[in-house]
Amino acid sequence: FKKENRRLKRLLQYKGERPDLVTITARVVGKDVSPFHRVLKIKITAGSDHGIRRYQPVITPSGVVGHIDRAVGKYAEVKLAVDAGSRISVNVADRQIKGILVGSGHKNRFLASFEAPDPQRELREGDMLITNGEDERFPKGLVVGYIRGEPPQPKEGILRYSVEPSVPFATLEEVFVVTSQLERPPEMGGLR
Repeated sequence: FKKENRRLKRLLQYKGERPDLVTITARVVGKDVSPFHRVLKIKITAGSDHGIRRYQPVITPSGVVGHIDRAVGKYAEVKLAVDAGSRISVNVADRQIKGILVGSGHKNRFLASFEAPDPQRELREGDMLITNGEDERFPKGLVVGYIRGEPPQPKEGILRYSVEPSVPFATLEEVFVVTSQLERPPEMGGLR
């Protein structure tokens, strides 16, 4: 019970940290697993009956999980940020470097790549990647992952860095589906 209490407290704390996000909380009830025991998709307890629509972001306090791929009735399927078809517009935190996070679809590991269009600006191991909101899908400022300590791979004028996702996909129990974003956070306690 202590572990569950800590998890639920963290969910409530996160909702307080991001009052600009209107969310629905859902439990993870199913995981589509590869033969290599890697979670490929998750199924959650919020669907079209709850106003959930395709492409809505799915997040946790740790960061971006992915987006709604299909919503029917009381359930929805989530395409993970590490899926080979996933693309998310991101920035390197505290640095003026933009790029795209591309899911790797790796058989047995949760990995992604950061494609940096400016090969002159090198990234460091541990650099945090956050959403920048430019893809108009994911709200700005959500953690996506961290640059791994492997040398970048050049590809057609860009550098491709290996990324460790911030979310522990294999152990997810609850998620938030972002249904809308407020232009500015609500006033706290009626003070102006």
